[in-house]
Amino acid sequence: MLSRLSKYFGIVACFVCMGSIQAQNVTLSLDGNDVLYTSDEAIGGFQFNVAGDGALSGASGGAAADAGFTISTGGDLVLAFSFSGATVPAGEGVLVSLDYSGTATGLDNLVFSDSAGEALDAVFNADGGGDDGGGDDGGTQPDNTLALDCDGGSCD
Repeated sequence: MLSRLSKYFGIVACFVCMGSIQAQNVTLSLDGNDVLYTSDEAIGGFQFNVAGDGALSGASGGAAADAGFTISTGGDLVLAFSFSGATVPAGEGVLVSLDYSGTATGLDNLVFSDSAGEALDAVFNADGGGDDGGGDDGGTQPDNTLALDCDGGSCD
C-alpha cells in the first residue's frame, strides 16, 4: 500500500514539476538594445541586470514608459515601477529600450511582480524564440523555480 501511494505521489509530483517548468509568466529577450517581453500577466514592476561588454547609462521607452513607470538605472541594474499602481498589460512587445554602449548579451537577476507585489516567474531567452528557459539553448532558468528530473514515471 505504501509503495502504491509513493508511486502515486511521485507521478503527481512529475506533473506538477512539468507544469512549473513550462509555466513562465514573463519571457524576455534582446533585439539590439530593446528588451522584448511576452507576458501572460500584467507587470507591476521589474528589475534586472544587463550583461555585456559595454556600460548601461539609461533606459526608457517601451511598454514600461507607456504605462507611466518610473525607469531608473544604476551600474548594470534597470529598475522600473509605477507610483500610481499602473501596470504593463499582459501581451508582448518592447518592454524598455536600453542606452547601452557596446553589445548587451543577456539579462540576469530577473525580478518581476504583478500589481499586488506577488512574484512573477521570468526567464531570459538568449535566442529570442520563446523557449521555456531550460538551458539547452542558452536560456537561463530563474532562481525561484523548482526543477525535477522526471523520466519514466519517477522524479529524482
